Amino acid sequence: MTKKTLYILGIILTIIVGMILNWLYCCNISSPAEIPAISEEIEAPTNPLEIRENDGSFSYNDPDNFNFKTSGFDIVSPVATGVQKGVDSVRNYLASHDTKYIHITGLYLASEENLSPYPNLGIARATHVKNYFVSNGVPSNQVITNGELKENLTTFNDMLYGPVEFEITSTGEHDEESLQALLEKIQNDPLIIYFEYGESRIDLSAEQRHKVADISDYLDKVSGAVCHITGHTDNTSSEEFNYELGLKRAKFLRDYFVTHGIPADKITTDSKGETEPIADNTSDEGKAKNRRTVLTINKQN
Repeated sequence: MTKKTLYILGIILTIIVGMILNWLYCCNISSPAEIPAISEEIEAPTNPLEIRENDGSFSYNDPDNFNFKTSGFDIVSPVATGVQKGVDSVRNYLASHDTKYIHITGLYLASEENLSPYPNLGIARATHVKNYFVSNGVPSNQVITNGELKENLTTFNDMLYGPVEFEITSTGEHDEESLQALLEKIQNDPLIIYFEYGESRIDLSAEQRHKVADISDYLDKVSGAVCHITGHTDNTSSEEFNYELGLKRAKFLRDYFVTHGIPADKITTDSKGETEPIADNTSDEGKAKNRRTVLTINKQN
């Protein structure tokens, strides 16, 4: 065999080996992108709605419920059809049983942050659920709200499913004597919120949060009752400017409380500007005390 023949055979052999290697390592091995992905769809949990009367006279159940974001107090929309039917059923039942009440207990976790003006997130959630019932025709004076810490709530992906409990009873918490006592408590020790100039965030103390809950509770139970917010200022600027500033602060608080469940038609605003100081305006400490808003209750005929 000549050298030329051997040379040609070598070239042919090299080509064949190259083709075999190319087939083994390039064309016959799937890339990671070609491997079918295994997907598993995780179904969100539910916490059924249950509304019952303690003597068995009324009962309603639905697989869905009112849901909330973690650390949130607004109801997640949309509300399920079955939940809406439950609200309608309660409305119709209470309309023919005006001495009965629905108790709404909002639930919350200790780990949640309470950014509401209420003592706890449970009361805030119950208040928003109450407002949903009221917007669907349930009388507010037949609704009792409360909040309760509960650690075994149904959670999933930053959501709380059904952190609210319901019960219908013949027991209310607002007889005339207790309501009068609550009114006197609010009027004798009104809620006062102080402002620094330009301040827009409100940080309430525990005592102030309880006062907000008292005001909200009284407004629910007494027809014609309104929350009156009066803005006050120090004497740093002109009288006209201070009147407008006091009114601006009062309206800011009105919008804040409307956001947190107090009906807008139950809030009135006013300004006294610099005309009613409670401290000496010659000192910074005195001026700080005069920059305030006062919330109390008025009864209208």
